[in-house]
Amino acid sequence: YVQGLLDLNYKGSYTDYLKTTDSSESDANAIYEASMDSLADTFISYYGVKIVDDGDTKAAFVDIVKKIYEKSNYEIAPAKKIGDVYFVDVTIKPMDILDITREETTAYIEDFNARIAAGEFDNYEIDQYELEFSQGIIDILEKAIPNISYKDPVTVSVTISTGDYYSISDTDFINISQQLITDETATESNTESTATSTELPLVE
Repeated sequence: YVQGLLDLNYKGSYTDYLKTTDSSESDANAIYEASMDSLADTFISYYGVKIVDDGDTKAAFVDIVKKIYEKSNYEIAPAKKIGDVYFVDVTIKPMDILDITREETTAYIEDFNARIAAGEFDNYEIDQYELEFSQGIIDILEKAIPNISYKDPVTVSVTISTGDYYSISDTDFINISQQLITDETATESNTESTATSTELPLVE
């Protein structure tokens, strides 16, 4: 169940998920797209991007996070059952996409702000320079995807409740999500971010 849940939410693979739920392929695809949409919003917020177009920028971020999370690295240990409750350890190797792009994104943001201060965008509509800014972030992330590597493994223990269907708590799911991508040194000053990891709400 846990393998299927993670594979669906992060990689769009639903074979195992369908084996443990009553969901259809259409339902599974909808869950995956909702997960990626949520993660795209997290990245958009992280970098202080403003969506000012009719959807192209958001779609570009969705495409980026699909490519990133397809590389998620986790292993599920065999479940241990105590009473009606199962306990499962998930070992995750966090991706370093935020770390390997930090220097370039920081320089890009500082340069972009300097260009604004110098008046380079004085004749632009606000939407125009917002689009230019977001495209620069997208380009940096896109270029870095092939270079993603992994940090030391972290183990997250989750509790699986049973009844009419299997389920894990929002807290456990978020704990897993927070470890898939970690950002150890980011500050609000260089990315306008209030978070140091990405989070995805539970989708069962």
